[in-house]
Amino acid sequence: MAVQAEFTRAPGRARATGLSLTSWVLFASSGPLAKAVMATGWSAAAVTSMRVALAAVLLVPVVAVLRPRALRFGRADLLLLLGYGLLGVAGVQLFFFLAVARVPVGVAMVLVNLAPALVALWVRVVRRTRLPGLVWVGIGLAVAGLALVAEIWRGGRLDLLGVAAGLLAAICSAGYFLLGEHGASRHDPFGLTAAGLAIGAVVLVAVSPPWTLPAGLLTAPVVLGGIRAPVWLVVLALAAVGTALPYLVGLRALRDLPSALACVLALVEPVVAAVLAWLLLGQALTPAQLAGVVVLLSGAVTVQLAGRAPAEPSLPPARSPSMDGPDVVARLTAEREETVGRIAALERQIAGLAEEQALTTHDDEHDPEGVTIASQRAQLQGLLAGARRDLAAVERAVNRLGTGSYGCCVRCGDDIGDARLEALPAAETCIACATSGRRLR
Repeated sequence: MAVQAEFTRAPGRARATGLSLTSWVLFASSGPLAKAVMATGWSAAAVTSMRVALAAVLLVPVVAVLRPRALRFGRADLLLLLGYGLLGVAGVQLFFFLAVARVPVGVAMVLVNLAPALVALWVRVVRRTRLPGLVWVGIGLAVAGLALVAEIWRGGRLDLLGVAAGLLAAICSAGYFLLGEHGASRHDPFGLTAAGLAIGAVVLVAVSPPWTLPAGLLTAPVVLGGIRAPVWLVVLALAAVGTALPYLVGLRALRDLPSALACVLALVEPVVAAVLAWLLLGQALTPAQLAGVVVLLSGAVTVQLAGRAPAEPSLPPARSPSMDGPDVVARLTAEREETVGRIAALERQIAGLAEEQALTTHDDEHDPEGVTIASQRAQLQGLLAGARRDLAAVERAVNRLGTGSYGCCVRCGDDIGDARLEALPAAETCIACATSGRRLR
């Protein structure tokens, strides 16, 4: 589908890229923190189950109190929640540590970080979207750079079960991106993150119950960058800063950043982890690792630059002339401008009501005029929330237009249909899926 290149740069793309990078920098902090905890006698499985369980314990009550609607899921969301929690949270962790137990750590890192290639293959084969050639070049460069950073040549013989576990971890990681992208477009990231962590925690705690740890390990001292701290404080930081927050920020980024681009940014994690290990644990980088950092970052930049160009569907559905690229651009532009204007008008009305209410008595219960103003304000705030959701839907449509998936139902993958897109340019589902009870536009 031909589109104007500048229109593919949705307003949220730069912000989403920043959020995604922030997420992986936070994830990278978990490496040195976890290693410091394990130095006191904790096993890798115990650290993992504790960090995820604590992250769920910290996040779920906060979301339940501050954003209770975010935890409201329908029966049809069960597979999404289970997939995100089992693959994106528990699966990646379990299979990665199984791989590390049987193959060198560097090899395991390279295997799990094959996820970008798997996501790109999914987009190409399943979604039938032709990605720019530079995306494949960038993925290749990033994986090659990662191999240098991990120094895979230092390992011994490879164990087939360990390699299989590493590949399964990569599949689970790809599931994290694809399911996260799918869920972020329809659910509050706070709710989906809390649910995913809770489901993942149940699995991980069943594998390695935290309560079996000796009590003395919770108070053992940890040294980070010359600073001593009790291990429980480091584990708490690992759960909050290295687990809950990056999962939340990363899921929010997937609302505006296609999974094929977001997953490549994940390769920044081992680079940041290596730098943090150097700063906090005194582990210096070798010349080969420094070269790998340069190659990896070059690949990530290449993919992001390629992402600015529109992808082309390999088997585009037949469309009427009215649904050609320029017309879609014009339609979405008009929709966005109308929605922005509607938001501004509603904000002005709410501000005017606030000024008017300030001139009336504050006892709304016994003042009919005050009750009327409060009712009008509540109604306008509801309309404003709806308008903001509409604007977010338009921005997601812009992103889909840039990646070549515009016009494909986000649920079943079928063509949405020209008639529906003409009436609702930001529509995300076909008529059949839209009438099945999903809260999608």
